Order: sequence, then C-alpha cells, then structure tokens
Amino acid sequence: MELDADITTLAKPEGGGYAVEVYAGRAGQWTLHATASVAPAEKLDERATVPEVAGDPAGLYAGLRAVGQLHGDAFAGVTAISGAGARLRVPFSAEDERFHVHPVLLDSGLQAMAAALPAGQAYLPMEFGRVRIAGPVRHEGYCVTEVCADGDDWVGRIRFLDADGLVFAAVDDVFVRRVTRSGRLGYALRWDVAPLPGRSTVERSTLVLRANDPVDVDDVDDVVLRFGSETPAAKVARVAEVVRAVVAKGSSPRLWLVGGGEPDQAFLRGLTRTLAYEHPELRATMLETDDESVIAPELAAGAPDDEIAWRAGTRYRARVVRTPTGTPRPLARPGAGYLVTGGLGGLGLTVARALLADGAARVVVSGRTAREVPDLPGLEVVIGDITAAGVAERLVAAVCADGVPLRGCIHAAGVLDDKVFHAADRDTVDRVLTPKVDGALRLHEATVGHDLDWFVLFSSAAGLFGSPGQAVYAAANAWLDAFAEWRRAQGLPATSVAWGPWDEVGLARDVDAPGFTRIGPDDGVAALRTVLDAGTIAVAHFTPDALAEAYPQLVDLPFFSGLMERKGVDEAAETDDGARLRQVVARVLGFTTPLADDVPLTSLGLDSLTAVRIKNAIQRDFAVTIPVALLLKGASAGALAERVLGVPAEDDVPDAVRRARERAGQRGMARRRGRT
Repeated sequence: MELDADITTLAKPEGGGYAVEVYAGRAGQWTLHATASVAPAEKLDERATVPEVAGDPAGLYAGLRAVGQLHGDAFAGVTAISGAGARLRVPFSAEDERFHVHPVLLDSGLQAMAAALPAGQAYLPMEFGRVRIAGPVRHEGYCVTEVCADGDDWVGRIRFLDADGLVFAAVDDVFVRRVTRSGRLGYALRWDVAPLPGRSTVERSTLVLRANDPVDVDDVDDVVLRFGSETPAAKVARVAEVVRAVVAKGSSPRLWLVGGGEPDQAFLRGLTRTLAYEHPELRATMLETDDESVIAPELAAGAPDDEIAWRAGTRYRARVVRTPTGTPRPLARPGAGYLVTGGLGGLGLTVARALLADGAARVVVSGRTAREVPDLPGLEVVIGDITAAGVAERLVAAVCADGVPLRGCIHAAGVLDDKVFHAADRDTVDRVLTPKVDGALRLHEATVGHDLDWFVLFSSAAGLFGSPGQAVYAAANAWLDAFAEWRRAQGLPATSVAWGPWDEVGLARDVDAPGFTRIGPDDGVAALRTVLDAGTIAVAHFTPDALAEAYPQLVDLPFFSGLMERKGVDEAAETDDGARLRQVVARVLGFTTPLADDVPLTSLGLDSLTAVRIKNAIQRDFAVTIPVALLLKGASAGALAERVLGVPAEDDVPDAVRRARERAGQRGMARRRGRT
C-alpha cells in the first residue's frame, strides 16, 4: 500500500449488521485491503485471572525491532510482561475517547502475543476470526494470550481484562503468518557527482602522516593519513594505531584516509564506515585520489561527505541506495562441478546442498579442519587452508576429476574477531584479513583459464554499511567488493554479495546487529539465485529507521541520505537535561523505563560497544566527551549525570568547548522542533 494513499471505509447493511470494506488508493483506482462483518453480539460475560506481570518489556521490543517491526512511543503499549500475560497502557500521546477499544491497546495485545512466537522471525497478523467488545472505553488493562502452531504459521487468541479480571474485549482465531522476504530490495554503493563546496572561513591546522611518521595529534584540526604501496594489513594496522593515539589524547581531529583507486585502498572505506559508529567525533573520511592537488581544497572546504573520489578531474561522493535483485536462475548446470571455500560450516553446506539439488554433478567443499558433513551424492571434502600455496589448485583438481567442468566458485571463508577498532592489534588484523583477501587471490589465480559461469565472493553488509566492533572485518569485506569489480574490469565473471546476517548458519548468526533482521537459509538461497551476475550488491533484511534509532549520528551523513531522515522529537519530553540523559542511557541499554541512579551500568548489560554508543550519544546531545573506560569501570546513571551535567562554570570553559556546546544546543533545538 502506498504511504500517501487515501483510505476509505464502506459499511453496507447485511443481515441485521453491516458488511465493512476498507479500500486504499486514489479515485478510480482502489484496492480492497480488508473486510469484516459487524453485528450485535451476545453479552461478553467472562472473567479471567489477572496475570502477575513484572518483566521489563525492553526485551520484547528489542526482539521486534530485530525483525524489522518498530513501535514508536505512541504504539509501545506493553508496560510489563511475564509469560503469557502483559500489562497494557495506551501512551498519553495516543489517548482518544472516540474508540470503544483503542487500536493501540489492541495492537499492544498483538505485541504481547508475539512474545510467545519463535524468536528471530517476523510474523504478520492476517486475520481475526472474531472480535468481541463490551464495557466502557479502556486505555489500560491486562491481556492474556494463547498460541498454537499451524504449520509454519500460528493461531492464537487474546483476552483483554481490567484490574478486577473482567474481560472487556476478546479476539479469537488470530491467524499470523511468518513473513518471508523473497521480494526484498538489495543495496549498492552509488557515486554521485558532487562539486567541491566553497572554502570554509575557519582556519584549520593539519597533520599529514605517512607510513612510519610518529603520531603526535596535539592541537590539530585535521589528521591526514597518506597511503601508498603498503600491504593491506599494514594500512589497516596503521589506521588503528592513529585512532588509538587520538583516543588516548582525548582529542577529536577530523581523520582523513587518503589513497588511490586500486582495490587495495578499498580497505579504507570499510574502516571509514565503521568509525562512523565507534568514533563519530573523528568524522572519518575516505578520500580516493591520485592527484595530490585536491587534498588541500578538500580540507579547506570541510564538506560533510565522508566518502569522496576524484576521477578525471571530477569530484564524486558515495551513497548507499536501494537496488533491485534480478530474476531467479538455477545455481548449477546439470553435470557441472562447483567448489565452495569455507564450505564445512553451516552456510557453506547450505549452499552446497542447493547446488546439488539444482543438478550439480560434483560439489567440493573445503575447510581448514575436518568436520562431519552429510552423506550426499556428489559432495566431496578437501581439507586445507585456502590461503596456503597449492590448496586452491587441489580444490580445482578435485572438481575437475574425470572430466567434470568447473563452472562456479563460492568463496565463503572468513574469520570474526570482534572488538572496537582502537583495540585491534596486528594479530587481529592478520587473522581477519587473511582468509578473505589471500583466499580470494588464491582462488582467482587457480581458476584462470576455466570457463566459469560465475565467481561469487561471500562478502558482508559490514563492508557497505559498517558495523561497530567489526572494523577489520568490514575492511576485509570492502576489499572483496572492490576485488569483484576489478575482476569484472578484466573481463572475468565476479559477484560480491554483501550478506546481512543469516539465521541458524553463518559467522554472524549470533551477532546482535541493530537494523538488520536475520535471513533464513531458504530465503538466502532464493536470494542467491537472483544475484549470480549482479556485480556488487548487498542483500539484507535492513530497516534503516532501526539502525538510526540505535546510532542517531548516522542520520547526518550524506552516505545514508535517502534511506534515513531525522525524526521530530517531542519537545515536552526533553526539557529536563537530567531526565533526557537518563533516557538516552536507558534506550541504548534496551530499557523503556528509567534506570536506578545507583546501579552500575555494567550490571545492566553494558559492554564495550554499548559504552561507545552511550559516549557518542552524550557527545552529540550534550557536547561533553566522557571516557569509555569510565563507563566500563562501573559508573551508574546517577554518576554519569553528575559527570556530564556538573560541568565547569561558563567562564572556565575553553572557547572551543563553549562553541561545541552551542552547536549541540542548536542541534537539540532543531531536533525538538522537527527540523533537519
């Protein structure tokens, strides 16, 4: 349904009641969306036991957000939940006396029902068998839910009752269907022409660093890292070294990562994207250019673009955009052979089964260590590290034994080692980069001369969107995306699929990724059939608003423009700085109710990544920088408020800090008035 469509409801007399139809569209082009029969009912004279509920609903709403179902403050009506029971309250901003039963109250009952359904899946209510309403208007009460499985779907019922146990509404035969997303949109990187803005009137100091220069970031506005022919690992480790030095100093210069356009510089964009989450105060910016004369004008302009490329004298900036996937096609040719690196894990074996089901004569899967695999005709295993000399050639030879032609390769090898970027050492960098980068190069060299239908690199959405705690992993996958483009430029088949997290299988199956819903294995295979020749594409169940809710600083980046927009904020809800700060901390930790002032945040689930999010939110809204270490050492919400709001008198504040606070105050006023 179009978001700006007109909606009309028709009620026709029918057998002592009414037949109701709901349409949406435009005059002359209406689509029927819902039907119902309305009639007087027998008196609803039921009682039920009032449930004892004390559980915080934060987990419920976090789970719903994880599958792409967002409920703003006006629709989050569950105030406590335990088991099959919940306490409900229509938020003040949504109260309306015209309803017999407020729709938000009914929707909150469905939200409570979702708590009984399998986690990690999205479900949509499709049909109500019967809705009975009795008694006066209710804006609060309790509900009790029941569900039972109906194949992949579920059927349930909801009883709404008051504090005395009197049922004032009942919904029977609620049919909910699991939502599949085979029609999803993909996402891709797009470069738009963007002329250089005029020079800023503010004078700025700059520190330029090359490979072995000492890092002294005192009193500078811009730090420029210049890269040349260093190895990929050396580039990533050098950026981590500089970020560590900046964090240790407590300074926040703008960080420029400057390199040429070859694939080895693509690591820098993965780092840029992730630093936008972990250290937005650095305004990390990737500048791709072989022309040194454009660097000074870029620094002088200070434009907000954070991925910039100069090509043949023209300036471009990057944006992430939606892009459709293609037409489904078989993965395999009958009688042909295929290989899958990283193929002994759940993701690799899922793809191997699909290849065999499509008629592949032989699928060779590889991994570094032996594991138990299913006994499937045509499935063969080769043990070995794809990054080691000769292993890729062994894989190709195994596929081509007895004259079977090699028609496709999937590179799915990878390693995760999550940590905030400034904590990444050289061992971390090597461990994460090597399987992705060296493995792809080995596979490329071993398959030259084979008539491949496709050569697919399993990348990650972290490389396109960034991912907090996964900067090195994002860099490795950004390189895979660039390597696919390089192969295509050589006339060779190549596709890099930047997957969002999969469910049940894959490295990220247990990773909490705000804004991303896990892809079911069947859904993932169906998507793979549509992108075999897509070039470079991200396939993800992505909800931009959920990501923006978790990391609001992303909304200001041109990279996300078109997918995210700033929402207006209720001015009345944010007039008190202390309450606003406590609300920020509670939301990051997943709580919808105020936190006790004396409880250490670490006991409420705070880890290094959520600490970074709290630091960033406070810096953005209050222009005060707090050390992450303070949070991790057991600070409470009360201690944090005292630290942030107990700032020096204005006369004692340096001019730079005063200006930053003024800008933060202006941003806060704009947000409260709904401006961008």
